[in-house]
Amino acid sequence: MNKIIYSYKGSLLKGLGRYFLDERRKAFCFSFSASGFEVRFFGTEVKARILANNIGQEMGQPYFGVVLDDMKFSEAKIFKPDKEEDSYTLVSGLERKEHLLRLYKLTESHCDWLGFKEIETDGRFLPVNDEKKLFIEAYGDSITCGDGIDGIEGDDHFETRTENALHTYTALLSEKLDADFSLISVGGFGLYKSPFNVNSPIRTTPPLFNFAYYDDNTCSNNAILWDNTNNRHPDYVLINLGTNDNHYLTDLEGNERATEEVNFKKAYSLFINLILTTYPQTKIIMLTGMIEAPIVEKLIKEVSETINYPQVYFLKLNSLSVGGYRADNGHPNRKMHEEASEELFRFIANIGQKNA
Repeated sequence: MNKIIYSYKGSLLKGLGRYFLDERRKAFCFSFSASGFEVRFFGTEVKARILANNIGQEMGQPYFGVVLDDMKFSEAKIFKPDKEEDSYTLVSGLERKEHLLRLYKLTESHCDWLGFKEIETDGRFLPVNDEKKLFIEAYGDSITCGDGIDGIEGDDHFETRTENALHTYTALLSEKLDADFSLISVGGFGLYKSPFNVNSPIRTTPPLFNFAYYDDNTCSNNAILWDNTNNRHPDYVLINLGTNDNHYLTDLEGNERATEEVNFKKAYSLFINLILTTYPQTKIIMLTGMIEAPIVEKLIKEVSETINYPQVYFLKLNSLSVGGYRADNGHPNRKMHEEASEELFRFIANIGQKNA
């Protein structure tokens, strides 16, 4: 068997999203939704020794999906790890020829993490040579993680079973654009302030901008950093934040709310400045509309009208109009994510035409 071990660095392994090497566990680890790895191989099967945590916990059980060759994300083979460390046959019985395999974490980072110690094939690994022309980076909360996206009638509270990062608007958009993508998102997080995740040292998404990993114990003193400068810069950054800030602002009144609305707009502008200082050529799309958030929608629109960067855009998505059951207290369903991806695809095509 031909093997790739966790510490391998070279053309035979491509990381997807954000990841890091854990020397203590001797594993290539990843926690953010839709993070993972990609390999190209000549052979009939691939196995991997996978590490996982929170096995059997309704609100923490990890899941991952495997996509082979030209398979759509909606066709991914889903795995539910049942041990903290075990070997899994990711694909088998294939025609002995060249194949491309991608493994994606389907669940969000504050619930669980995954890693691999080694990947092996009965043939040989080949250089990965399919870097896409476009790269999308999305910052968000539970919507961007895909919370409730696979829920059915009656799934009215959070379970990782109903999450699937490959069915989210960003993943589907990346398929339409043939783009690489990365999600930096945590359920319950805000852009400025959130009333949720009250025991977490970090409760907003902007501090995660240069993090390779996040769990509920992560703080600035123990963070594992991601090198934004030397890693690939995104062509498009999607910011889909504010739903949890809306919950925070709703409980305020009078001068206190007015002050915090101003502070929200300042925080949003600072986040845009941080992104464009680091990624000066990227285009930013400020998103609203996938869950009702009338206070912050107005504030985000105001920020978009005063920002001084020509490559920053505002888009209110109309995906709520699709209707249907929404799991976990109103999170967008799969059809809503599909509609949002279509709206974004058309919007980006229009940007391209204007800049041609």
